[in-house]
Amino acid sequence: MIIYGNKKFIQIDFENEEEIEMQYAPMIGNKKASKEDKKIYKGIINMDGKIIVNNKIFDSPNHAALYCINNAGSPRKTVNGWTSWKTKNGKNLHQLRMEYLQMVNKN
Repeated sequence: MIIYGNKKFIQIDFENEEEIEMQYAPMIGNKKASKEDKKIYKGIINMDGKIIVNNKIFDSPNHAALYCINNAGSPRKTVNGWTSWKTKNGKNLHQLRMEYLQMVNKN
């Protein structure tokens, strides 16, 4: 924890956690596409929490993930971006958020 004046800041040092990746295999007919047809999308989390994918800025992980699956050909209207996006270490955004909240609650 870092303390500046009367304000406390929690410093989290997740290695390369600002870089996230999402993989999506669209359905072909009624079966999932092969691993070779899987689309891989990379995103960057800004300091303000917004996600940039293909030079587009999204306010939420859900909107960023929906853009990706629609770009891959899915007609879906919803997706859980908190579990779809993963870091290089394999953690999804929900897991990172839970780790952060546990650290905050300890202090």
